[in-house]
Order: sequence, then structure tokens, then C-alpha cells
Amino acid sequence: MIRRLKAGWQSGDRLLCLDWTLLRLFPPLRATWALQGTQAVVPITGRNAKRVLFGAIDLRTARRVVLLRPRAGQADAQAFLRELRRR
Repeated sequence: MIRRLKAGWQSGDRLLCLDWTLLRLFPPLRATWALQGTQAVVPITGRNAKRVLFGAIDLRTARRVVLLRPRAGQADAQAFLRELRRR
């Protein structure tokens, strides 16, 4: 696949890999332990702050672009694409 892409590359073309992930202040509780017959204590607050991390890497130059946003909606994805174009 890369060979086919390289054959058609022109000056200024870029090959990017893009992804995004949701980061939480308190990750989901998977498992815990407590002495038999006692309740396990889970120290968390009532709010679970989150941020969305958008990222891309140029496979030719290894240059990275990262954008941190409060949500992963359409406007946020478009803002990431604008940031890629700007850089």
C-alpha cells in the first residue's frame, strides 16, 4: 500500500494517521478488593472531568499535531481538521 501511495506522491503531499481518545480524570472502576464482610471504599468526587485528545502523525516526517478539546462533537473534529490545515 505504501509503495502505491509513494508512486503517486507529489511535492507537498502528506500521509497522516489520525485518531482521538477520551481521557477521564477518574477511569471507570474495573475491580477492587476489601476484606470479606466489609464494604470497599471508592474515593471519588461527584464529577468526572473529561477531555478529548485529537492527534495526527505525518508518516513521512514523524511530525505530530495534537489538539485537546472538552468534547468530541462535530465542531471539535472540524477544529482539529482546521488545525491540521493551518500547520
